[in-house]
Amino acid sequence: MKYFRFLFFCFFGISVIFCGIAGAKELFALFPARESEEQFASEVSVPIEKAWKAWQDSVRIEEIDVEGGRGFLMPGEMSTPILTLSDMMKFFDRKNKTQEYISAVRAVLEAVENGMRAWQIGYTHTNIPFPCGASCLFTMTPSNNVPVVLSSGESFGDKMMTVNSLYGYMLPRAKRRRERVKSFTLKR
Repeated sequence: MKYFRFLFFCFFGISVIFCGIAGAKELFALFPARESEEQFASEVSVPIEKAWKAWQDSVRIEEIDVEGGRGFLMPGEMSTPILTLSDMMKFFDRKNKTQEYISAVRAVLEAVENGMRAWQIGYTHTNIPFPCGASCLFTMTPSNNVPVVLSSGESFGDKMMTVNSLYGYMLPRAKRRRERVKSFTLKR
């Protein structure tokens, strides 16, 4: 829950910053009022939230090393699935949205995908409780899962989930898309 709140506020902040870029006249036409910026942030948050919940339910941990009564999750062992752009776009309602608006949403969601991939690959946990592991000598008998709070671990990919990193990732992609759309329409 702590990470979800962190992600939500990061994405909300990024969305608001993204909406207010100075010098981008096309974006001002896209977001003429403050209310439309807030609506954009809200609409972007919904697919992220829904995809995050689906990701939480399906995440798999490949291997945990057990030494005594505690387990170690090393970076890269929380491998599948990775939260992707297509996962998040499934939850975005494109009805009555312009191509520019959809491109802005895609840029935000691509930044989330990139940041989440780095965070997930770098996630590690050094204190997962395994009470049955303390009593076995060589092999551990099958035991029940012990729920562990995600926020009790850490990730070396956290730096890709900061507002500056996410913003820096999405800004050139949104601009590049606008240029591609312009060049495509000029060629016709």
